Amino acid sequence: MKKKLDMLEELQEVDQLMDTHKAAQQGLRAELNGINQGVDSAREAVVILETRLAQLEMEKSELEATHAAELENIARS
Repeated sequence: MKKKLDMLEELQEVDQLMDTHKAAQQGLRAELNGINQGVDSAREAVVILETRLAQLEMEKSELEATHAAELENIARS
C-alpha cells in the first residue's frame, strides 16, 4: 500500500511538472507570435521605405538633370 501511495505521489509530481512546462510553452508561443508580428510590421515598413527611397532617387535624378540644364542655359547667356 505504501509503495502505491509513493508511486501516486511521484505521478502527481510528474503531472505538476508537466503542467508547469505546458504553461511555459504556451507563454513562449505567445511571445513568439508577438515577435513574428513585430517582424511582419518591420518588413512592411522596409517595403514602404524602399518605395519612398526609389521615388526620392527618381526626383533627385530629375532635379539634377534640370539643374544641369539650367547651368548650361546660364553659361550660354
